[in-house]
Amino acid sequence: GKADGEAREEKEQEDDPEDVVREVAKFKAKESWDMILTAITSARNFKWLRQRLTGTRSHAALMNKITEFVLKDGPIDVEKLRKALHRQVERARFRLKGADAMLELLSKDYLIPSVRYQVLCGWQGLQFSTKRISDPLPHCLDSASLIPPNDRVSLEIAFGRLNEWSITTLRDAVLHADHNYKMSAQGAGPGAETFSLGILPQARFLLATLGMLTMPHQATGVSQLLNSGALALTQTIMRLAGPDSQQASEDPSCNNVAAVFEESRSKPQPPPVPISGPELAALMKPGVRVVRGVDWKWGDQDGPPPGEGRVIGDLGEDGWIRVQWDTGSTNSYRMGKEGKYDLKLAEPPPLQEKEEEEETDIVPDSKNAKDDSTHPTSLIRRACSSLLRTLTICMGVHAEIVQREAVRTVCELLRVLVESGAIGEQSAQSNSGTIACLQHRDWATLGFIRSVATSSTVCHALSTPQWIDLLLRIVGEQPLNTALTRQVLCLRLLHSVLPSWELGQQGQQMDSIINQLFSLLGSVLMQCNADPVLQAIDTCKKKKCPRPKVALTCSHSSTVAEELVSLLRTLHGIDSWNRLINDYISSNLSVIADIVSDKPKPLQMSDTEGQVTISQTAAVLAVLAVIGSVDSRVRLGGLVRHDEWGVGTVSGIRQNGKIVVQFHDLQAAKLCKLLNLCRVTEVYFSVDKLPMTDSILNTWGSLVSLATAGFKPDREGGRQARTGAADKAREDVINRTLLRRQQVRLGLLKASGVLFHQQKNLRRILMLVSTLETAAADTAAEEEGLPKETVTLMQQLMSAATQPSPVKAIFARQELEAAALAVCQHLAAEVSRPSALPPPISNSNNTNNSSPPTTISNVLSTSPKERSKTPPIIPSKQHKQKKSRKSSPPPPVPVVQQLIEMGFPRKNVEFALKSLTTSSGDVPGAEALVSWLLEHPDIQVPDLSDEDGGSLSSGEIVSESESEAEELEDLEAYGITDSRSFKKRSDFLSNDDYALYVRDHIQVGMMVRCCRTYEEVHEGDIGRVVKLDRDGLHDLNVQADWQLKGGTYWVRYIHVELLGHSTNPAPGSAVKVGDKVRVKRSVTTPKYKWGSVTHNSIGVVTAFSANGKDVTVDFPEQSHWTGLVSEMELVPSSHPGVTCDGCQMFPINGPRFQCKACDDFDYCENCFKTKKHHRHPFVRITEPGASPVPAGRPGKYHKKGTNLTGTLVDEWSRCVRNLIVSSRENQASRLIDGRGSYWQSSGSQGKHWIRLELQPDIIVHRLRMQVDPADSSYMPSLVVLSGGDLLSNMKEIRQVHVSATDTLVTLLQDVTEYYRFIEISIKQCRSSGIDCKIHGLSVVGRIRAEDEDVAANISFLASDNEEEEEEEEVEDERSNGPRG
Repeated sequence: GKADGEAREEKEQEDDPEDVVREVAKFKAKESWDMILTAITSARNFKWLRQRLTGTRSHAALMNKITEFVLKDGPIDVEKLRKALHRQVERARFRLKGADAMLELLSKDYLIPSVRYQVLCGWQGLQFSTKRISDPLPHCLDSASLIPPNDRVSLEIAFGRLNEWSITTLRDAVLHADHNYKMSAQGAGPGAETFSLGILPQARFLLATLGMLTMPHQATGVSQLLNSGALALTQTIMRLAGPDSQQASEDPSCNNVAAVFEESRSKPQPPPVPISGPELAALMKPGVRVVRGVDWKWGDQDGPPPGEGRVIGDLGEDGWIRVQWDTGSTNSYRMGKEGKYDLKLAEPPPLQEKEEEEETDIVPDSKNAKDDSTHPTSLIRRACSSLLRTLTICMGVHAEIVQREAVRTVCELLRVLVESGAIGEQSAQSNSGTIACLQHRDWATLGFIRSVATSSTVCHALSTPQWIDLLLRIVGEQPLNTALTRQVLCLRLLHSVLPSWELGQQGQQMDSIINQLFSLLGSVLMQCNADPVLQAIDTCKKKKCPRPKVALTCSHSSTVAEELVSLLRTLHGIDSWNRLINDYISSNLSVIADIVSDKPKPLQMSDTEGQVTISQTAAVLAVLAVIGSVDSRVRLGGLVRHDEWGVGTVSGIRQNGKIVVQFHDLQAAKLCKLLNLCRVTEVYFSVDKLPMTDSILNTWGSLVSLATAGFKPDREGGRQARTGAADKAREDVINRTLLRRQQVRLGLLKASGVLFHQQKNLRRILMLVSTLETAAADTAAEEEGLPKETVTLMQQLMSAATQPSPVKAIFARQELEAAALAVCQHLAAEVSRPSALPPPISNSNNTNNSSPPTTISNVLSTSPKERSKTPPIIPSKQHKQKKSRKSSPPPPVPVVQQLIEMGFPRKNVEFALKSLTTSSGDVPGAEALVSWLLEHPDIQVPDLSDEDGGSLSSGEIVSESESEAEELEDLEAYGITDSRSFKKRSDFLSNDDYALYVRDHIQVGMMVRCCRTYEEVHEGDIGRVVKLDRDGLHDLNVQADWQLKGGTYWVRYIHVELLGHSTNPAPGSAVKVGDKVRVKRSVTTPKYKWGSVTHNSIGVVTAFSANGKDVTVDFPEQSHWTGLVSEMELVPSSHPGVTCDGCQMFPINGPRFQCKACDDFDYCENCFKTKKHHRHPFVRITEPGASPVPAGRPGKYHKKGTNLTGTLVDEWSRCVRNLIVSSRENQASRLIDGRGSYWQSSGSQGKHWIRLELQPDIIVHRLRMQVDPADSSYMPSLVVLSGGDLLSNMKEIRQVHVSATDTLVTLLQDVTEYYRFIEISIKQCRSSGIDCKIHGLSVVGRIRAEDEDVAANISFLASDNEEEEEEEEVEDERSNGPRG
């Protein structure tokens, strides 16, 4: 090269300068692009050719690598690089040679079809052997980017000719098959076979040709195939192949309800215990309780029958196992030796939960389940789908280079398939429509289309008015119960497409879409149409549900609304969309004050002005939702966070309450519990994107003012609703105006909180003057001539913060928001439901006044049988309330005042005065009164204020039935249902008389109350009598197990009051006093022998022993029969012909509760405890023919008497609502079943915990943990107690160090603060052990004070005027007559 340059320079010096200039010009023209430009007339073709030769764009990463390579200081093997480039050039030449050879072979007409087919299969690398190909061979164009551009263009041109031949061959085969199809259709008779594309000779060539085209294509190849009609050919082949009958029969749109409901699932019954055999031997582990088995031959080695023992060793290989009996003896017995089994289990084994309940389960990907059908027609369908999918993916990858017409063609085909699959599947379709619908399910899914829309070219092709209209129609018109997943994917596709729009090009269209999205969001929030989560009330009645289910996850309406909110927030953060959304927000926030005012204009659907107001309400709801969000619960398609696996997307919600999550750092989806997932907000509303002008600041100020001022209850609207016409429909009973107003108020409370994140402008807003409710104050100031007083928002906030809250502080803000949203959505769904009208209400009893309409609460709380009756007018609670509001006592008489000054209690002095006053009216003197008081120091004086004549009027005294019911309710809170009424200490004048009375009536097992503090037993403590010593009247006669003291203690007769026998079940058993029982069939001989009792004898439980293991039963054959609780089984009584009016149980099993006021109204035991809407007293009928016993009013389970405050409760289910462990949940029940087993953790050191969710009215009095020093390294040594109202904000309560000799560890004692959740975290074990063993937990709870009590049915709103509302209801009932 250097020599040629020197020769050229010498020649230029010798030649003429003008000739040299001409030669140089010719050389430059030859080397420039002008010669090519003159040869190509089209500028587009020139641009294409230049791109193919020089590349499309500069690759910054590649250029950086080249620069780094050049500047590298280290040694470089240039020879190896030269050889690598040479090999790439050689590969390109071999590929080009192979393509030319393939074209030459295909052009030969003399090849027979089988040889031609083998050539096509060989080109694709298919092997005809018995083994299937796991990984296909790489294509010839793989890594084509490594080839130099010139060789790459030549290679792509050669393969372009192959694609051209494939398209031509495919077209000929399709035309031939179409001709055969038409001929078969014309000559088809009644018995003719159906045409099948797979039986034609061209079927194999169709498969081979489709396989040649199904490969990764470059931009030129994609454009060539799309412009040559490949899409039309594949659609024709799909039409000729026809729909797949198996796939067409499946309907994936009918999805299950994607929500988790707040209901407990019934646990499966334990499997039957094997009598003998290897299965029984496998259950013999150390610590298992056993008894003698079927092959027992060892006499009385087990002690008195049926003796129990404990396995103390593993089963040996010789078939012998060692057992220690309760008598202390130890021996070995056969468990497989000689085929004999001497032992069997004393108790059934614990139920093992299924493995699918563990969070570590991996959900298999349903998409990987391929169709294994080998029929040629099925293979042709799959080949066409694969080709279409491949072309679409290649189009998306090379969208910036592929011709725009080709991109629009593919997007238009996708739109047709989506429209046929989403809109047309609800109605009957033709054959072509069915095929298009199946393609939408198979490959043209919305998720696949969203994955392709990665470039601006594809996004613009998917932004046509037809596409946008289709997506909005799917979201807005399809019912939520069948298209939730499709609607979420439509919004996700809009989320990918709309950000690529430009304001200058599509400004008018963008404004229209903003209005449509906000209108759609407002409609979803207001109507909640066809939401299966919001169950209809009529459906609840058919399913015998007491109330609609409450979802712990987002409803379908909330899911769609949250997706719309996320889309609008994303667009709000883009500059091209920001101004349009800000204008919409500003224009609609100004009307909020008119909507949420106490007396807004009514919304009338028939009035044009009313329709405008409704649309404004929907727009305001949408704007507030975008600012403050809708629902904070977990939803389908939303982001969640797991402590172990990080952030993921919810891809499914199962009926068993498990959440399917696709974690971003994992390849497979996992099943998770809802409790372990935390919602992550996808997009936050950016307040910084709002222009903070004066108008916007004033608008925000009004929002804060409205949100902090509070809202007055609308009593006028509620009174109108109670006095409406009887024949109104249900949607008319629900006050639409009030409902919409409450929805806006809820959104306002959420949106106003977003402002406080904008600290920059918060000071300016808080200094604004509040104009809310100042008109009256301004008028008064003008009349008095005083200046007007201005109140800033800061002052209003301070005033609101110092006012008492009407909401009980035990509930978290998230719980209150979820409850309020659920109520609004249920009512909105009920209003929007056009069908299901209530039955007409009879009005025959009162022709002048119309009966009150059937409201939602009535429908929820009553059954059809109850509504058909005519109950009497329910008396008002006014008298009882007046009784509780007694006036101050009158001043005492002089003699009483004198003794009060001496230090005697007034009530004792007045009682002594009343006792010593003679019938003639002689009043005793002060000395006589003092003597009487000194002689009776232990007198317990009742409250006589109600018995005095002037204290209460006759109309204010509570009726006898009501007082009797209240007394029974107080006693039954402890399970005491004894029909006898025992006398109290105040009924006797002397201690001797009362001691004699107690001695004659007290029994072992009876519940007593301490009426006077004695040493360690305090007044008010309740206990169960354990032992009696009847010698003497004033000795320590009664030993009771006291609750407050936490143990047994002896007291005198005069220190206790009799309460009766408790019906609470024995620990670990469902048997309680009064139940009918019999001996289990599995019991061969009872522990205390049979006596006159047999397996067929049925008796009544009368008492339990102090240890809770023995039970006393009265049988007809033998009274006071004693046996073990574990030997008895319940025999439920049945009441034939009686139906429960609460749950429709027929007949009622167990005790029957009959209303004393209604002619025919009955409850079962469960409904009597849980339902509290029926306010009449009931009687309890244990079995048919038994005498009725007063039972009080229903709903006692939810009601706590004031005299129960501070009472201790030792029943686990009464104290603890839920128990969760960190691992091995199937063993959690061992902590509380009392069978002597243990829970063993599994996991990392220090990561083991037990969480208790307490009942809302229980404070922990004592929490104990049982451990075993024999566990060695499994025994805990350090335990940390934490508590809190939410799992996310737990705080440490205390640390407990466990000694090596402890067996019963007290974790908490006398807790004064209520914790909803308590976590027992085992931080360390003995000898640095990893896992721990806990042998049991026990808890004693204390009932909280009445002002802190919480109703069990989520009645968390305190009504300040509840008494007035009840009085109005009673007055309405009296004036309108009884309800029909």
